[in-house]
Amino acid sequence: MSSPIINIQNAYDQYLTHDNGTRTYLQDCLTETQEFKTQLRKLKAHLNKHIQETKSLESNDTENKIRLEKRRSLILDKLNKSYKQWDNSIVKHTKRSKQGLTKFNSVALSSFQRFNIDNIYNNRISNAYKKDIQGAVQSHICRYSLSDVPVQDTEKLLRYLQNVYDMSPELSSEFIMLGQILYGLSHRDFQSCWNWSYIEQQNNQSHMMRTLRYKLYIFKALIMTQTESVEDVCYYLVNQIPQGTFQNEKVDFAKDASAMLGQLMIQGKINNFDSYCDKIASECRDSFTQEYCSLYNLPNESPLSLVIMSGILSSQFFMKYAQIKSSAHIGWTTANELPFDVDLPDSLTHFHPVFICPVLKEETTTENPPYSLACHHIISKKALDKLSKNGTISFKCPYCPVQSTISKTQLIRFVML
Repeated sequence: MSSPIINIQNAYDQYLTHDNGTRTYLQDCLTETQEFKTQLRKLKAHLNKHIQETKSLESNDTENKIRLEKRRSLILDKLNKSYKQWDNSIVKHTKRSKQGLTKFNSVALSSFQRFNIDNIYNNRISNAYKKDIQGAVQSHICRYSLSDVPVQDTEKLLRYLQNVYDMSPELSSEFIMLGQILYGLSHRDFQSCWNWSYIEQQNNQSHMMRTLRYKLYIFKALIMTQTESVEDVCYYLVNQIPQGTFQNEKVDFAKDASAMLGQLMIQGKINNFDSYCDKIASECRDSFTQEYCSLYNLPNESPLSLVIMSGILSSQFFMKYAQIKSSAHIGWTTANELPFDVDLPDSLTHFHPVFICPVLKEETTTENPPYSLACHHIISKKALDKLSKNGTISFKCPYCPVQSTISKTQLIRFVML
């Protein structure tokens, strides 16, 4: 039985993309529209020039009037031609996209439509966990919806979240602040994030906070290039950014500043300003979100999103298990674990920050991860290497009589909830 996840990817590449999966038809629509807008700006400039020349003509200058009329006709013909070409392209790409989506729905999703997980997994969530589920839904709504729109009346929003979603005003206010600062950064307004980080950095000198502060300086310098002189921006980059930020051993902070200085001094402007500004804004958002959530003990990612994505990735294993179950007449042996392993990507997993190896009494890290023995007791990689003499011998678990070997151990990755 082929994996439905692979079927979906293949169907997506086949029906919704072209040029070896590098572009979708909707992306072509965006590209064509941007090119058409560029063409319109050029034609607008030609028309404005034509209008100015026409106004400056003498009333008896018939020869130049005829020449300008011909030029105006050429501009209008080019405008009509560009519009028809753009319109035909949009219609063509939209039609192909709709056809591809129809085929994708009928082919790629058919296996999921025939699949009912209730026929396989019958260990339903008990009522005792409903409060946790409600909390995950609340967290998801506040984590992502409050950064999309500006909040005009905070008190009214607090009452709404409390009445509709049963969110406490204390927790809601923290999410509102997070959302509004993220909203500002998305719209190239760094001031609210700047003010927050200035206050917090007085008692917090973490690496992430220093990174955020530096990125905000670069962000401010970028915005200044649109309104200030090159000399003022260069002076700001050289003298206003704290010198300590350039001495960070982990990050080459001077790279962004030096690149901007070079472009300003040589060209007098920043190349690809919009894309570069979006990049810096995104980096500020990521650094701020991570630091803010850490300080206020909020989830950096929505637990609900992580669980749902884990379920989507796991569905292929459930479907395969359904086939095995029907042919071998087997069932679940426990209500708290799966009868198969699900390999989740690193984006959905991480090491628990306070998991301590019971043998060496050391915290597990990426370099020293936790491993499960044959008896399901967990120790660190360093302890495993010591007990097995680097995998050359079998050994007894430090906490039970079960013998184990290096081949019977498994790397442990905790789901990030």
